[in-house]
Amino acid sequence: MACETHKAEARFGACAHLPAAIQITCQAKPTLLRLEACFCISSLSCTSISAYALNSHNISPDEVMADDLVLSAEQRDALENIISTASKPARWPHFPQLSADGEWTQWTADPDLPDDEPSTVEKPSWAKRPIGSESVSRHVRSLQHDNLSKGHIRLLKLTNVHFDEQSNLLHGFEQICVPLHAAPEYQALSYCWGNMQLCTGILFTHADGCQRVFRITEDLVTCLYMIYQSKDLHTTPYLWVDQICINQLNTFERSAQVQMMADIYRGASRVVVWLGQESDADVWQQHLANLCLGSMSPGRDFLDGFPDIVDKFSLFNRGWFERVWVFQEVVMAREIKMLVGEKSMSWNTIMDFRQRVRNWITGHPSRYPMYAMLNTVSDMMNSCREEMRDRGTINIPHHLPRLLPEQKCRDPRYRIYGFLGCASDLFPPGFVDYRTSVFNVFRDATRLITSHYCSLDIVNNNWVDISGADIVYDHERAPTWSLVSRSKRGYQLVSMENDKFRASADRAHQAAPIAHPDKLQVQGRFMDSISALVQQSPILVSHFMPQLASDPDYLPLRDFCDKVWDTYTRTVKITGRKSRQSITREAIDTLCCLENSTRPPFPLDDVLLLEESYEISITNEQADRSSSTKLKNPEFMYQIQANFRLIAILESGRLALVAKDVAEVGDTIAILHGLSAPCVLRKVEGKEECTFHGDAFVKGMMRGEAVNWEEVEADTITLV
Repeated sequence: MACETHKAEARFGACAHLPAAIQITCQAKPTLLRLEACFCISSLSCTSISAYALNSHNISPDEVMADDLVLSAEQRDALENIISTASKPARWPHFPQLSADGEWTQWTADPDLPDDEPSTVEKPSWAKRPIGSESVSRHVRSLQHDNLSKGHIRLLKLTNVHFDEQSNLLHGFEQICVPLHAAPEYQALSYCWGNMQLCTGILFTHADGCQRVFRITEDLVTCLYMIYQSKDLHTTPYLWVDQICINQLNTFERSAQVQMMADIYRGASRVVVWLGQESDADVWQQHLANLCLGSMSPGRDFLDGFPDIVDKFSLFNRGWFERVWVFQEVVMAREIKMLVGEKSMSWNTIMDFRQRVRNWITGHPSRYPMYAMLNTVSDMMNSCREEMRDRGTINIPHHLPRLLPEQKCRDPRYRIYGFLGCASDLFPPGFVDYRTSVFNVFRDATRLITSHYCSLDIVNNNWVDISGADIVYDHERAPTWSLVSRSKRGYQLVSMENDKFRASADRAHQAAPIAHPDKLQVQGRFMDSISALVQQSPILVSHFMPQLASDPDYLPLRDFCDKVWDTYTRTVKITGRKSRQSITREAIDTLCCLENSTRPPFPLDDVLLLEESYEISITNEQADRSSSTKLKNPEFMYQIQANFRLIAILESGRLALVAKDVAEVGDTIAILHGLSAPCVLRKVEGKEECTFHGDAFVKGMMRGEAVNWEEVEADTITLV
């Protein structure tokens, strides 16, 4: 592998052909580098990526000083532009374009495409003879798929494929239908379809000796051309490609083939991953030269090694890593060959590249914010490949919530169908049915997962965003316990991602007979109710995020603690009140999900410093109200700030951390068997039913302390 890695690195190394201006600049006197910390928290996903990256490398909080993390918006945009440009595949070769009406046109750099992209690649019945063809016939028929027998697949035969320079098209494809269990040796392709309006055609040799044209995306044709050119990949005569080998217009066939997808990729001798054509190096190198030579240059310390790392860095920002289907395709693969243009490498080489990118970032604290640009899906793919190899399945409740919000697809149902093969023991035969509504797919998948794993933790993850999907989805019909629901959940507690809480004292969820498909019966107890909400959040990163100072939803820490005390005194009767100091500490502990009986999810010194900064500000009126920003670990503050949570005052006088814009006064705090944290339920008026509205942190309930009933004594609660 070392030899292969060295060869691949030589191909991808960018230093040798950088403009001279960059090489000169890299030796010039460095400028002062300051990286902006709020760059790490431009979104929750970026925060999670940064937290994961720092933790995975055991980076000490002391290493991440606030003064080291300041980057101007212009510098940030320039770096993002370089990575984005280096990640963009070039359009080459220049295949003629084929319209859905069967018309051929010359390749253009800027094609005029309609605004609305179709849901699939439309096929013409006939097409005009390709440009440059020597045939006297003016038209050629479109390839039509024959019906597939049960358990059969189609394979693309590459033996006689050749590139015709006159028409600029690939000719000579053939197709066979075989039982999957008796299929000849074949490779399976994992790729992105690309723009379904930007299409060309390939020519098949039909059994009658005549040619047939098949319209496919330009991205796929480029991949087929590169496989045709590759001596390494062209040795196996058969290839499975979903866009060609599945009749995409036949709903029944699509359903059956998707159900077989895991076996198809598992049975392939090799999975070829197409990341796209190589990028235009001249373009991104010019952007880099402009940054180095301009007044915005982040300096030598930052840029040292950056030109060489851009190619490797940009690989992980390609669209393939964001596609839902590729996860299953990689996890099931016996062998993986990654292809970028004409360059191929193994999966291990790609992971080695990723480690080198990490090493470069961790080589200097100023680069830590670059984690926000780095896609982390490859890490999850790799860990799941190992899990599949060792256990034969993967832990769906653990991985699915982390992947669903990140991966992209055209049809929301793919977010479930794309993981079927990774948990074949979970989904029954026939689960894939494209006649089933989005609503029912997510509802039924949620029920299967909760029943199979005896856990409700998956219910707390409705991170599936289907906005903008082509398929109409009626949110008002969706149960609140489904992975996609009509209720907001907010974001799951940070600590809960690390399985730190066990509010139900390890009681398991016991699936009940299905009385109604839209209802889920659970066991547990109602514990408390919300009497008031503190509608503002504290500014814990004001030094890095000055824009929050003018946001009415955020208050300086001292003012926030005053607000909590004021809300508390107006809500709780005098006879049951705690002291102001006690409520202040409880508010901060609740904000940080900190309980006395467990190791805190954030460094204890930071929590104490946060508390001390408040005590200083109330004992000394001249104290700097932003002293909390002196915390030595910005990541600690990012997690609190990005958690989108509010403090709630409960009827019992306790404080709770609940989801912002989700929980309401009057909602109930409950503990449900099989759910790691307490949750917020809302009783349906006039019915013995509740809607689900996310988890909550309540000090004194997180470790099962409040569970004082036997399992058989639990109440049955119906979620709708």
